[in-house]
Amino acid sequence: MSARLVRPGAARGTRALVLALVVVVLLAALGVVVAGVVLLRTTSDPHPSPAPHAEQYLDALATGDATTALALSGPDDASLAVGSTALLRDDMLAGAVARIADARVDDVTVFPEDATVDVTFTLAGDTYRETLAYAWDETDDDWVLTRGLAGTLSVTALPAHPVPFAVSGVRADDDPALCRDGRCGPDEEQLLFPAVYDVAVDLTGWAFDPAENRPTEQEVRVEPRGDADLRFVAEPPAG
Repeated sequence: MSARLVRPGAARGTRALVLALVVVVLLAALGVVVAGVVLLRTTSDPHPSPAPHAEQYLDALATGDATTALALSGPDDASLAVGSTALLRDDMLAGAVARIADARVDDVTVFPEDATVDVTFTLAGDTYRETLAYAWDETDDDWVLTRGLAGTLSVTALPAHPVPFAVSGVRADDDPALCRDGRCGPDEEQLLFPAVYDVAVDLTGWAFDPAENRPTEQEVRVEPRGDADLRFVAEPPAG
């Protein structure tokens, strides 16, 4: 049997060809990976982060700017659907005994059409960790708050009498022009942004239960999406 001779140049050429093919395959694979990453990012993050929106909302609550906080809330904000918005006013929030402080955005999760923002803040020495929810508004090309931090305040005299009251020194029903949603009566659950408020009730002429000893003016904490109830055992004047 005769031995087949392999020329050194031919061997080097074969190795070079194999190496070139390997490089091409690797580059192609890398291109697929890069394209996949870009596609994934485009799919998972189609809109900008709502973090600036959340920071503006928190800053408005911290500085007593109820007008801005309300403007940043969308019409479908679930926290605004449970009561009257008549008391979401600058004078009441700015006049609060204590407002939120040390607010920060902790985490943001963006989906194709909605997002959540985890936030932390303090109120009267206690730390709160809450989640804001957002929806993308195609018309305005911006995020709209769909789950904010408003809570409710209810002031009544048992068994079931509405009580006139004031928040931060402002009567709840003083100015009908401020009743934007037609629900300004004292028998309504009133929405307030989270804060500690001075609440004073007017029970002049009412007949108190002998066991009733609550002060008619006290500080009430309205927590995020919480229900603050101020109740008295008293009967209104006859007639």
